[in-house]
Amino acid sequence: EAGLVDPLGSVYQFAHSGIRTAIYGQIDVGRRRRLHAAIGRHLLRAGGGAAALIDRPRADLFMVVDQLDAGFMETDRGSDDETDIVDLAALNVHAGQRAMNDGAWQGARRYFAQAEALFGREDVGEVSSELRFSARLGLAQSQLLAGELEAAETGFAELLS
Repeated sequence: EAGLVDPLGSVYQFAHSGIRTAIYGQIDVGRRRRLHAAIGRHLLRAGGGAAALIDRPRADLFMVVDQLDAGFMETDRGSDDETDIVDLAALNVHAGQRAMNDGAWQGARRYFAQAEALFGREDVGEVSSELRFSARLGLAQSQLLAGELEAAETGFAELLS
C-alpha cells in the first residue's frame, strides 16, 4: 500500500535501493544474519533441495546461494551438521561455475572462495576430492581471469603439487 516494495514475478523488491538500505540498516546484525539464513533455507526447500536447485535457472541458484552465504558466513554455525556445510560448499561451486560461464569472474571468484573457506573448516566432514578440485580449479581460473595473477599462480601450483 505504501509503495515501498514492488512485485517482481513471484518475489518482491524494494521500490528504491535507498529504501532497502534504510530498512536494512535498522535491523541489527545478528537478526539480519538469521533472516538471511532463514530465507536461504526456505528458498532451498521450496526449490526442492540442493540437487534440484543446481538444475534450475541461474538467477534461482545465485539468489539462494547468496542468501545462504550471508546467513552462514556471519552466523555461529556450531549447531548445523556437516551435510549442510558440504551442501552449501557444493552450491557455491556450482554457482561459481555458472558465473564463470556468464563471464562474471569476480562473482565466480567469490563463490569459489566461499567453497574453499567452507572446505577448510574443521567441522566440514567428508568432501569428495572431485568437489574440492573443482572449487580450487575454479578459484584459480577466476583469479586469473580477474587479473589476480599471483593468487592464480599459487592456486595452479597447489593443484599441480
